[in-house]
Amino acid sequence: MAEDALLKANSLFNERKYNEALRQYDKAILIDPKFAMAHFNKGVLLSKIKKHDEAIESYNQALALKPSYAAAHNNLASVYNDLGQTKEALKAYDEAIKADPKYTSAYYNKSTVLVAIGKKQEAIDYLNKAIKADPNYSHAHF
Repeated sequence: MAEDALLKANSLFNERKYNEALRQYDKAILIDPKFAMAHFNKGVLLSKIKKHDEAIESYNQALALKPSYAAAHNNLASVYNDLGQTKEALKAYDEAIKADPKYTSAYYNKSTVLVAIGKKQEAIDYLNKAIKADPNYSHAHF
């Protein structure tokens, strides 16, 4: 079953056996090509090993299957940010927030990009939005 392959892949990922984990994510996807979480987790692994283009492809596959997948939008934005594609990163963070207005990581991550490009007040606004979405979200308190 696809879920079994995903669980095995996640375990291998946690053991830092990335090549074996990647094979298991591919197995899960082969069994169930519409398994958005398998595409997402494969993207996480590919991001970890700095295969950015492939990670983007995996996140986009997850989003094609589940457009409201806030974590996939957020992680896609992080890859774009790592590649210096600020405009795309900000847009993807906006999509994460649109998909789930309580997804505080997207507010925080967007604020870090805004600080980096000199938009400090806008960054503060996003940190405040993160606090409003979850008053206990410690990263947003400054």
